[in-house]
This record gives sequence, structure tokens and C-alpha cells, in this order.
Amino acid sequence: MPQVDDIGTVIDYDASESIEDGTVFKLKYKRPDGTSGEWIATLVGTQKARHITEQGDLPVAGSYDIQLYLETPSWKGHGTIESFEVEKNL
Repeated sequence: MPQVDDIGTVIDYDASESIEDGTVFKLKYKRPDGTSGEWIATLVGTQKARHITEQGDLPVAGSYDIQLYLETPSWKGHGTIESFEVEKNL
């Protein structure tokens, strides 16, 4: 499980279908404190979008919601909302 302020942690979103035609991959997020934004993601394999955490990505403990935003040459839209937990440090 990721910890608060982790850098270099892999966050994968499994689209459960091929997204390899995508030209834009973003993971929209909502933190437990209500702040939101988006992270740039990259395609891994044919079905996963990946973001590797950077400084400031995981500032608070709790449940984070993420949602894939994808653009292909013929479609723009969102995936389902998924959640993951970020643990606090001592």
C-alpha cells in the first residue's frame, strides 16, 4: 500500500479492455480531503494506464478515488471510478 508522501510508487488503472489506440491518458483523482486534479499516465501493455507518483501526489492518508480519462482518434471519455488507500506514516 502507498504511504503519505511516497515518490516512485506505481499506480495502475486496469481498463479491462484494450486502450492501446489512446492518444491521451490521464488519471483524474480525488483525495480524502476533497482536493482533486489529474495525473499524466502512460499506457502499459494494452489495458493499463500507469502513473508513477511524484512529490506532492500523495499528501494525505485515506481513500483516493481515481478515474481514467482517455482520448482516441474517434472517442473521448472516462472509465469507472476506482479507489486505493494511502497509509499514514509515524
